[in-house]
Amino acid sequence: MNHEEMNQRFSRLENEIAELNKKLSALMPSEDEKKRRDEQFAAFDDYCRKVMSRNLAECFSIHNDNCSELEWECNRPSFVVSGDDGKITISENGKVTLPSHQHSETLIEFAIDYLKNNKKQGLMQRIGRCMGYLQVAAEIEALASGADKDAIVREALLRNFNTPPFKKVPAYWLHPGLTYLKVRI
Repeated sequence: MNHEEMNQRFSRLENEIAELNKKLSALMPSEDEKKRRDEQFAAFDDYCRKVMSRNLAECFSIHNDNCSELEWECNRPSFVVSGDDGKITISENGKVTLPSHQHSETLIEFAIDYLKNNKKQGLMQRIGRCMGYLQVAAEIEALASGADKDAIVREALLRNFNTPPFKKVPAYWLHPGLTYLKVRI
């Protein structure tokens, strides 16, 4: 290959590189375009988180936005609990967080407040709903204690949890919370 052929090949390669760079620059968004896309994505992400939060709140009837409709002054938790795929998931401000003792305490306080002060529902409805809240609070407490990872912790936790409300337990006493917790952790 002589010198002139090499120059022609270099020239062709430079032309092809220039052509590819033009195509690449057309495909690459400008900084303004990137910023606009990021803003659109952030707005869409915020919207999705709000919708998800509202839908998850409806799963456990923990609504942050409906307090004005209730007759009682509610002390709603600042987090949302859901039971996706058989596991408890807690979301705060749209972000999934690990279950904590504070989550359990907050849910217990909410259940007590709900039972005592929500006169909009009948007593049996309130008791049923609160039993559900307390079962979820017990599961959150168990997860926060590590009962799902350690058999010794699990057995100790279940032993502590098995405290019927009677001095003498009636025959055929069922402890629905204990049954629930044994299955869940």
